Amino acid sequence: MHIVRSNTILVPQGIFAPRLLYPEGRVDFDVVERLVDRAMANLTGKPADAAWQHFFSPNDTVGLMIETSRYPVQAATVEVIIDRLVGMGVPPDKIIVFGGDERDLFAAGFSVSRDPTGVRVLGAESEGFRGGMSRIVTDYCDGIINLGALRTDPELGMAGCVANTLACVPTVKRVALRQNPATLPEVAAHPALRRKIRVNLLEAYLPLLDVAATARTTWQYKGLLAGTDIVAVDTIGLKILQGCRHAQKGEHWPLPAPPDYLQAAQEHYRLGQSQEALITTELTGNEEGNFLR
Repeated sequence: MHIVRSNTILVPQGIFAPRLLYPEGRVDFDVVERLVDRAMANLTGKPADAAWQHFFSPNDTVGLMIETSRYPVQAATVEVIIDRLVGMGVPPDKIIVFGGDERDLFAAGFSVSRDPTGVRVLGAESEGFRGGMSRIVTDYCDGIINLGALRTDPELGMAGCVANTLACVPTVKRVALRQNPATLPEVAAHPALRRKIRVNLLEAYLPLLDVAATARTTWQYKGLLAGTDIVAVDTIGLKILQGCRHAQKGEHWPLPAPPDYLQAAQEHYRLGQSQEALITTELTGNEEGNFLR
């Protein structure tokens, strides 16, 4: 798997990023664009403009599954991915951006759209389920991009790409799985979803370090993780999150819960590699404070 990092991630505070609207700072679109292109080029071994063709063809209906609930992904990442898919020949009407619930999509800044001529933005709950899995996955899409955001989670310890798959099941099921994290990977292990996820991207631009309701504590890691192994991406994401938390406190800062579901994802569900020592990780860009060693 691959990690790309930048020296900066935020637009300087001021007229283009007023603190009232962007208390943590506004992510720089140009930086995100470079990170996405470099991550995909490194992952596929192809030039950035050809990298997406490694996973999709112009005839595919592509689903972009995004984290929208507790700490949503950046709109800039979504925009870059859509631009690259269209650039490789996927028509806008064959791109679907989706999350678990329309209300969460709206709260995260994504407007629901069912326009048949353009990119659709849909909530899984509204589109319904078949066999316990979102119809967006089973019926609409040929392939899926899994885009998560690295964060501390009160019930799971950490959340990334594996937890992002909860968007594909009904709310009742989602709640039950969060209460029993060892079974959480069963969503990613569903045959339809397992077969269709082609690439996993995990935003580590500003990992969320604390789960306090009053304020959000983030760390400028300025990175993006990319891989085809969903468990390996999260395992390295966990190491980065722990490093950020320890750096913030200046001492050991344990997670609110042990993320044991990653081990279950490997051993019981055979989804990927959770043993850090067996994961080949390549870092490109800023090496300072990478927390990988």
